[in-house]
Amino acid sequence: MKVSEKLNNRIVKFIEDNPVKIEYDYRDELSKDQVEKILDGGLMEFEEELWGYNLDYIGECERYLIEQVWSEFQSEIVEEWNQEQNKQNDFEEITDEDVFDFLDENYREYISIDMNVEGILKQAGDFTVLLKIYSNYDCCNSFDNPREPESYLSDVYSRIKTGVRRADFEYEFYNGAYGGSLFCFAFRTDLMTIVELNEQIKEGTHITIPKNTEFGFFSSFQGAGSVFEKRTYKTMTIPINGQTEYDNIGLTVDDCQHYSMREVYGSNDFISNGFVTILEEVL
Repeated sequence: MKVSEKLNNRIVKFIEDNPVKIEYDYRDELSKDQVEKILDGGLMEFEEELWGYNLDYIGECERYLIEQVWSEFQSEIVEEWNQEQNKQNDFEEITDEDVFDFLDENYREYISIDMNVEGILKQAGDFTVLLKIYSNYDCCNSFDNPREPESYLSDVYSRIKTGVRRADFEYEFYNGAYGGSLFCFAFRTDLMTIVELNEQIKEGTHITIPKNTEFGFFSSFQGAGSVFEKRTYKTMTIPINGQTEYDNIGLTVDDCQHYSMREVYGSNDFISNGFVTILEEVL
């Protein structure tokens, strides 16, 4: 069995114009392990995993689309087949099942499946992100002097001073910079944005941190941190990498840390929604 080229092209176009998009309900949630896997390996591996989880549902969606195709073109297909049978003096009855089986066998390959990764990521809600400032001077301790030259604190402040007031920087330090603490900018955003930032920061040279971004000190090793009450007083664009391989900015999702802010403070919802922009070059 076959159909004319003209009708075949119309059937293919109908299928291509109606791609299958997987929809998720409120019960579909990502586990912490899945979130970490997405952040570590990107979306490709997760999408393959998602495909495996939804094989039965994908099959149902494909069948539903074939049913739509059948409804749209059944009469035209039967008409063409009847004309061909008349030419051959073949008057075997053509059933609805014959038409459906023909479509199912020959047109599933044209069906496009959108796993709607963005949709399932949105259901994960917003996450607190920490932009940690790393330095060749390692980290700070509670007994450090924030104005001592050639130290973690002085190195960090020299890189962020265009948007952070010294008084606010020192306020956060004296209010909880425990051993092993790193200076961090903090904001909340959705998982899809985090995935995109994770990819961009690998190739980026500069990062723009907007006005009113919260900051403080945090040690995921010790499980302690400062109050994160202060905010940048203006938007700033700073280099992602510094003079040594250790002078850089790293992006960390709070819930994936050894000790998270949520565990230390009881919540990380006090961090506000925000955004940063990764740049590949600065003119």
